[in-house]
Amino acid sequence: MAEEDSLDLRDSVPLSLPTPDRPEETIDLDEIERDDEKKTDHRRNTAVNFAQSTALRLLRLTLGPSLMVLLIVVMVFPEQIDALWMGITMIGISILILLPPTIAAEMQFITSENDFGPTSRGTEQLSLNSFPGAERIRSMIRENRLNERIRMMVTIVVGVLVTIQQYFEAGGPGNIVIMMAAVILTAITIAQTIRLERTIQMRSLDFKYLPFHAPTQHSSQMHTVLSDLIEAHMDPDSASQWSAWLDELKPSIRNKLPPALARERIVQAVYLSTMTDKDGIGNWKLNNILTSIVRREMRDWIMAEPSSTLISHENPESVSKLPFNISSLRRLLEHTEAWQPGLFRIIRRARNDILTGDNSLISSEWRMDHDLPLVCPDGQGDLFLMVHNFGEREETVEVEVVVPDGLPVVQTFRVTPQPTPKLPAAIPLNSSSLTETLADRLSILMERGLVLWIGLAWSPKVRGRHPVQIHLRKQGGETISSVVISTDVQQRSGGAGSTQVRMRRASSLGIEALREVRDSLKMR
Repeated sequence: MAEEDSLDLRDSVPLSLPTPDRPEETIDLDEIERDDEKKTDHRRNTAVNFAQSTALRLLRLTLGPSLMVLLIVVMVFPEQIDALWMGITMIGISILILLPPTIAAEMQFITSENDFGPTSRGTEQLSLNSFPGAERIRSMIRENRLNERIRMMVTIVVGVLVTIQQYFEAGGPGNIVIMMAAVILTAITIAQTIRLERTIQMRSLDFKYLPFHAPTQHSSQMHTVLSDLIEAHMDPDSASQWSAWLDELKPSIRNKLPPALARERIVQAVYLSTMTDKDGIGNWKLNNILTSIVRREMRDWIMAEPSSTLISHENPESVSKLPFNISSLRRLLEHTEAWQPGLFRIIRRARNDILTGDNSLISSEWRMDHDLPLVCPDGQGDLFLMVHNFGEREETVEVEVVVPDGLPVVQTFRVTPQPTPKLPAAIPLNSSSLTETLADRLSILMERGLVLWIGLAWSPKVRGRHPVQIHLRKQGGETISSVVISTDVQQRSGGAGSTQVRMRRASSLGIEALREVRDSLKMR
């Protein structure tokens, strides 16, 4: 065959199938695969929503004790109880109660294989499996599916044992061995159920892998504070949607704002509305803020009115143009705050200083706030620093963090914070524009402030209370600010700061936040 007549397998021509009734038309195989994946996602969402309903969760928690009571009844009244029907009843009840979560786990596994497979995103995009944290997610999903299968099989075996024990003499060795085995398996069922209901569950419909994800890496300097923090705690699938949303925002931005800054202001507005609602300062005028950032049509998508995006789960054809709205952003913020409450504590302190007119915002040239957890489990911790330059010009400064017995002992950062205008005095609490003024000033502090996210680690032998020194210096060596804080270093995995506990807390808080905001939107 001549060279010019040879097949070029490099040409990316999509495979297609002919339409039987109209041979001239073809069906794109990629389109078929996308439709199948959408159907799989819809079935997964339906199964998860049903399995995680409150009624079914209560039934699962009471199933084990109920089986134990029935076993005791069978052992105490062997002559009065029909073992065959009792065993069949136990098997039937177990299947009815445990089948929904088992199906949900299977659908979760199938969906993850579609999303994280080597060719899940086509030839033009990287597989989600190449992103950090993907293998951990897949491992947790596989483990969850296995545990659900084990729980169902164990309960079925218990019913089978109750059925066959009638063929042995009551009180005989065979009968006793079988019933004791049934009791032990029932105890295993109770323990397995408690473990499954406490561990990370398939709770999220909007972000299906977020509850299974633990952050692995992040940048030290944060430019768009809340957006960068959210992105650092996103699973690979949510992170890809986050980047796509930034592209979607570009044509809708007003006043030539950078897309990243527009997204940050939207996230700020949602967070500030959440914070004011919690603190009772007053209702936040979210409509006005969002309207000042983007065009009205984008505002409508972000607001997620009940007539639009909130019903997209029931009507797959009604899908939001943008993947994020108030509900999903609040869910992400609560999830992120559960992981990293330190930065949010700094933001709340800045809010309080604005309200009280603190001298650090009015008369100081530099301001540095910090947050380090009181306890650092697993020999690790996260230090957050927010530095403000209230001078008239940019100036490069040096931030030095000294951690005795740390890995490393000294970390040095050369940064150049933007000049931040000094804020006026305290805001009168009886001011009619309290929330608007507070929002404007806090937004300035968050955008102009330089935020550092510094990971700390100690050697495996270090335990107990240890100091951390933070120095802020000018280029000439002049010390602007210096502070020494301490934390309790623990080398064991467990407690409130452990990864598993934080994952459960983040998942639970995020789900509760999602329910609250949806209820509030329905009331408006």
